[in-house]
Amino acid sequence: MPHTHFNDKFIANIGKTARKLFVSGDAVLIAVSGGADSVALLHALTILAPGLSLKLGIAHLNHQLRGENSDKDELFVSELAETLNLPCYLAKEDVLAYQKIHKLSLEEAGRRVRYEFFEKIRKEHGFDKIALGHHADDNAELILMNLLRGSGALGLSGIPSARNGNIVRPLINITRAEIMDFLTRQNLNHVSDDSNSDTRFLRNRIRHELIPILRDYNPGISGNLNRMSAILKSEEEWIESLITPAFEDCTQPLPRPLSETERGDPISEKGNIGRLPLPCREGGRGVRFSLSKLKSLHIAAQRRLIRKAIMMLKGDIRRITFDHIEAVISLSEKNSGSKNIHLPDRIRIEKNNEGIMFIREHQSLRMPESDKTILYCYEILSPGRMFIPEIGATLNFSYKTTEEIGEIYHVEQTLAFFDADVVQFPLHIRNFRPGDRFNPLGVNGTQKLKTYFINVRAAKTDRLQCPLVLCKGEIIWVAGYRTGEFGKITPKTQKVLKAELFSGGSIR
Repeated sequence: MPHTHFNDKFIANIGKTARKLFVSGDAVLIAVSGGADSVALLHALTILAPGLSLKLGIAHLNHQLRGENSDKDELFVSELAETLNLPCYLAKEDVLAYQKIHKLSLEEAGRRVRYEFFEKIRKEHGFDKIALGHHADDNAELILMNLLRGSGALGLSGIPSARNGNIVRPLINITRAEIMDFLTRQNLNHVSDDSNSDTRFLRNRIRHELIPILRDYNPGISGNLNRMSAILKSEEEWIESLITPAFEDCTQPLPRPLSETERGDPISEKGNIGRLPLPCREGGRGVRFSLSKLKSLHIAAQRRLIRKAIMMLKGDIRRITFDHIEAVISLSEKNSGSKNIHLPDRIRIEKNNEGIMFIREHQSLRMPESDKTILYCYEILSPGRMFIPEIGATLNFSYKTTEEIGEIYHVEQTLAFFDADVVQFPLHIRNFRPGDRFNPLGVNGTQKLKTYFINVRAAKTDRLQCPLVLCKGEIIWVAGYRTGEFGKITPKTQKVLKAELFSGGSIR
């Protein structure tokens, strides 16, 4: 136990913050890595606990990233907990394996695993709050990271002192220098993590390279960034109070998922789509915006409402960029047809005549054959252009007379012609699904589309991205490759539907 008292300035400053974060009788789970920040937090709360009537516990997750050093950190925390006579909850997690499975950065994988562990312990052992060791310099670094990424006011408001009602940060107004001074004065040991000096990580480059340069311009840069953060945070809270009523006015919950019997089987026997996915799939959940109400608002309000809907579904807006928000706004402004946009973390945005829906899917939207390709499916109701944002390609449909089209048998593969009396709207445009079958023009019978792609030596990425045009559940054009038998031009054709593919990507 450190030899200090409440007149200690360090403890007094943490006490001011702690009184805003805790209520008498709270059970607090302290996340302790063994590093300087978490050790200082642990000892500070140990000192403050009697006066605030707090019950304390310790949680430590071994990330297994540093071999024996990770095990030594775990032992250090265990012995520290025993010295302080506090319950200690330990666990190991293979973060590298988690990273590979979930296709995340190492930093994000570690963060997810930690928070899941802390929340699990909190629930299982009856803790009210989880206390983390983020401090003022961490906040300054995050603000600069978000600034470099082009974040708006929300990102520049930094790390909140409390989140979700149970994540709290008592050190958020304390600097790293104050923490190290406290540990030195109290002769408190801690462990060091060499990865904190690894400048391959952006946060470390900001800490060790950018901030020292900025201090040459303004020695108080960290304090100024934290002050800006506090101003923006209070303004965000005020704006949120204005946005919430607008959100409630513009949205309504989606109806319950339909049962299998009620919704039928959307996949035909040939593996082709017979109709678009339902607004709320089994396991999905979301909200529907009124298009007219959303579009009547100022563009800034629209962006905030869209972010709020995503936040509601996934719990945060990590990996959601300005371009994602603008894509949703662009979708809302289109005047015809159903459209889909897929965002990170299984968020699907779908627009139809009833409104624009935000849905969190239970299963991944990614294709099983490729972690880099996302399922897409669009409906086009009439001739015109349609952009497919997932692949950066555009399809254009127009009616022509037989005299206008001329020779059709030796045209580029980015063009296709169909009998407009046979091929009628609506058409569906999507990418490959397992089990798809295709009857190429001039061939008797169908074959697996996968086999066709192999025979024409299509690259795997092209196979998974290639737009397929379907009419009545039949694939009529493998865009950029070949048309099908269904809807082919015959001597009896009077009216022609011309289809064109334009792309800046890998699709030909």
